[in-house]
Parts: sequence; structure tokens; C-alpha cells
Amino acid sequence: MDTVKENSEAVVRKIVLRRKSLVFFLAIAALGATAAAISAAIRSLDSDSLSLISGMGFLVWLFFRVGRSRVELDGSGVTLIGLLVKVRMPWGAVTKVSHDNGLGIRDTSGTQQGVLAFGGSLLEEIFEKLGKGRISAAARTISEAREQALPDALADTRVQKRLDLIPADLLLLQLPVMQGLIQLGII
Repeated sequence: MDTVKENSEAVVRKIVLRRKSLVFFLAIAALGATAAAISAAIRSLDSDSLSLISGMGFLVWLFFRVGRSRVELDGSGVTLIGLLVKVRMPWGAVTKVSHDNGLGIRDTSGTQQGVLAFGGSLLEEIFEKLGKGRISAAARTISEAREQALPDALADTRVQKRLDLIPADLLLLQLPVMQGLIQLGII
């Protein structure tokens, strides 16, 4: 665990936990979807091809969202960045960190928060048996960071959950526009 001594107290540096395999998956999927869309566009630009291109744009958006899901730790708490939601939990709100069936963080209200990037899988269970499980390592890192939190960070217990909009979400606008143009017979 990386810490910095500041005023004789330990402060947790910002740590980002992500599954690198998801980023690799994102790159391969985006390249495949782009190649399929370009192939359809080269053949002809009829309504079927445009629907395919529109659908591929949606898949690229979905793969991008899955690939960017992660857990961020800092001196004041943990941030879970999921598919469409960002959950900010100060250290005072974190009551339990578990790794059964994926990474789960329980808050003071008893709600279990999780993130798509650290969901459970059969492959993860095999890695866990070999002692190389990424989810249990992430759970240990979060627990260690909470133990090193300052008293000010432990006093705050307000969990903030909000919609996480990013510029890539504009890719979704092309879906209803494209379908509307096709239905109206413009394309």
C-alpha cells in the first residue's frame, strides 16, 4: 500500500484498481465492430447497412463503458465507477469489504455496492484457488486503505450515487436518429 507521511499521519495515495483484461477486451471488440461497420458501409449504404453501423456504434459504446469500469481509492474514500453509475463512499461509510461472488463493499445503511469490473466468474475462482485472484487482492487493498484512513475521513458516512455521463454517451444519440430516418424513408 502506498502511503505518504503528512503531519505525522499516513495518507493514502490515489490508487486505481481495474481489470487489465477488460481494457484488452475493449480494444479487440472496438476494432472488430469498426471493421464490421466499415465493411458494411463499403458494400452499400442502404438502410440495412446503416442499421448495422448503428448497432456496431452501440456495441463500441457498451464495450467502452465496460472497459472503463474501475475502483478508485484515495485518502477520503473509495469511488466505484460502473457501467452508468458512479458511487462515492467515504471511508466512514465502508463497513465491510468482501470478495464472495465478486467485489462487494457494504455501507453503513447495509447496502452492498459493487462494480462490473470486479464481478465474479469461474475463471476468477480458478485464479483464487491458485492464490492469484484479482478480486481478493482488490478487496485486501481496499481494506488496507481503509485502515490507514485519517479520522476526518472516517467521520463522513454520506454515500453519493450519481449518473456518470461521459462524452462517449453521445454515441447513443445516433441510435434513435438513425432508426427515425429509416422509418421515415429518408434513408
